[in-house]
Amino acid sequence: MDILFVTATRIGDAVLSSGLLGYLIERHPGARLTISAGPVAAPLFEAVPGLERLITIRKRRFAAHWLELYGAVVGRRWDIVVDPFLGSGSTLVAAEKTGRVCRGLELDPLYVDVIVRRYEALTGAAAVLVDTGETFEILAARRAGEREEPASACENATPKGEPSGQQG
Repeated sequence: MDILFVTATRIGDAVLSSGLLGYLIERHPGARLTISAGPVAAPLFEAVPGLERLITIRKRRFAAHWLELYGAVVGRRWDIVVDPFLGSGSTLVAAEKTGRVCRGLELDPLYVDVIVRRYEALTGAAAVLVDTGETFEILAARRAGEREEPASACENATPKGEPSGQQG
């Protein structure tokens, strides 16, 4: 089993991702790991069991660092690609297009929405929330409705500086 683990350039984010890496090592004993990390974070991963290669990538303007990483890993067929900071979902899209498995994580709800929309547009399949069975479209509409203020709360409101109509 060959696993590509793309972690962060910042040390704090890399530490957060180490728990996920530990899980993968436990779940896939004997896996050969290639880890990509920033120069500050890379030393954290030097003693990881099963480490075959540690790729140090410096972040560059206009996301040019991704081209460097792509050049370093393109010749190998990965069983699993893990991106614990999925961002806008480029790793997921690339995995889908090449028939590979991607496991990703994103904490920012706005980025999650972007990822889901990109995935649905690419595959034509509806994303479904496992816990409720709701499609992303239904969930997004429900969330939008929850953000709107009910009309009854606004009906009796008076704009600031305007007389309320009551006489004193």
